[in-house]
Amino acid sequence: MKLTLAFSPCPNDCFMFDAIVNKRIDLEGLQFDVRLADVEALNKAAFAREVDVTKLSYHAYAYCAANYVLLDAGSALGRNCGPLLISKRTIAPADVASGTLRIFGRVIKAGARFAARRMRRTSSRQCAWLKSYGPVTR
Repeated sequence: MKLTLAFSPCPNDCFMFDAIVNKRIDLEGLQFDVRLADVEALNKAAFAREVDVTKLSYHAYAYCAANYVLLDAGSALGRNCGPLLISKRTIAPADVASGTLRIFGRVIKAGARFAARRMRRTSSRQCAWLKSYGPVTR
């Protein structure tokens, strides 16, 4: 049986899938068509049911849980591992609430966490664009 296997080219993913990709383990007759993409593209492919086995963000999983099952290994979720705010100039934390931000993916875990933090620090009127951007967990 041939399955599509999609993951990102980040070091963690390459390490997790190395044994499969390089056939270092017995795949019991399974073959894989490997696809590398960034996390947002992987999320979209999962929503469209274009891949059989895929990495996707935790936030995205909520939108396609009916079509996929979480594996009991290979998960990465931790504290203080994102998101990062990148700017050409120094920005005080108080200034973040009044500025314009670009979030790198609609359903990437870090983008959702950042949006949730920002919503807690600003008025509901200022957050209207975030609320329409997609569900976030407070």
